[in-house]
Amino acid sequence: MPLPSKQQEIYEYLLDDIRRYYYPGARLPTERIYAQRLGIARQTLRSTLKRLQEEKRIAREKSGTYVLDEGTGSRPNTKDNPGPVHVLLPCPDFTEATNDSSIINQQNLIRGAMRAAVEYGTQVVTIPVSETNKPEDIT
Repeated sequence: MPLPSKQQEIYEYLLDDIRRYYYPGARLPTERIYAQRLGIARQTLRSTLKRLQEEKRIAREKSGTYVLDEGTGSRPNTKDNPGPVHVLLPCPDFTEATNDSSIINQQNLIRGAMRAAVEYGTQVVTIPVSETNKPEDIT
């Protein structure tokens, strides 16, 4: 069985990246950033982005590259689709070291974010304060 071509690997990586981390209407990283992340030339990346554009998965504009809605193949109006609600998560040690009122406030914040996401038809994205969310990793 032949191995997938480099173009196919790049295509599958980008498609997976878009589906996992970006909502319809979201702006993708620049070509330079994606090319550096993949360790490829920008020209190589451009042909894959062109394929995604032809498949109506992304829209390339002067202001950037945007994710299109898979169902409609169009870019949603940002007023109608505000994107996800982001919540910054504190370190686990923070909740253990603080008093009960801080924990209650944190829980209320997360519940409020969840209510807002439901109200606006979007999702909640949690962001750790560090990759491991450990106090010693926070700079």
